Amino acid sequence: DKEALRTIDSVPDTVFSTVANDPAFITIEAGIYSNLGRYPQALRSVRSAEARLELERKPVPAGLRVQEGWILLNGHGNERELYALLSRYGNSSDLTAAQQKDFNSIWSTWSQKRAAAASDRGDFTEAVKILNSASQLFPADTHMTGTLAGTYLQAGDARDAYLVYKNWGLKEASADDFSGAIGSALTVRDKELAQR
Repeated sequence: DKEALRTIDSVPDTVFSTVANDPAFITIEAGIYSNLGRYPQALRSVRSAEARLELERKPVPAGLRVQEGWILLNGHGNERELYALLSRYGNSSDLTAAQQKDFNSIWSTWSQKRAAAASDRGDFTEAVKILNSASQLFPADTHMTGTLAGTYLQAGDARDAYLVYKNWGLKEASADDFSGAIGSALTVRDKELAQR
């Protein structure tokens, strides 16, 4: 990324003025800034391109919106802006499968970060609420399911953790998930399931 940024910086102004209007280039440039931890610069780059495209009445490519989402998530940007972006563009019909997957990953990661912050504050009710909502949005996200069950265990609610593990069936589960499932099954005295 550092070498890529040096290359961008060395592009002559006449060439740069041309590529600076290319949304694909802006997406790459913003990704480089992001990877280097320069989130404000990355966000300015993306937002400037979006504003220019909207002013020219051209559609903003979904890839640019995806990049904005990653920047807001990883750069600890405004959560309301991230929510608005995900709500507005996350289920757009013009997304490719890869872009849809990216939007889902952003939403999933953000939900888990918010739930972890609530757990760290000792607010397990809020953490479970966030994870329950996210699990309904992404029922196939096994990491989300495991995090929900683990949060129930952290909150001392072995019965609800047990129900999550049992309904899930532990498909694609991690070692921690299996450990939690065994512990919750033993706590609710389902020795057969714990053994299985």
